[in-house]
Amino acid sequence: MSNYRTIAESDIGKSTIEAFGRKWPVDEFIGQILPLDVGKRIYLRGDILQVENREQMEFRRSKGD
Repeated sequence: MSNYRTIAESDIGKSTIEAFGRKWPVDEFIGQILPLDVGKRIYLRGDILQVENREQMEFRRSKGD
């Protein structure tokens, strides 16, 4: 299992997403998934989901990841 899940276009507008072996209510970790969130990574920290922000995503991508 990967240590992150990348937000996809197919996730836009969903009320739940599947990650890390279970379904998570979107409103509990990001509010709602918008087009500008596509490509951001979601990480599991303990029992909490953490989403990288735009700056973190752009920095990661600039390094070729």
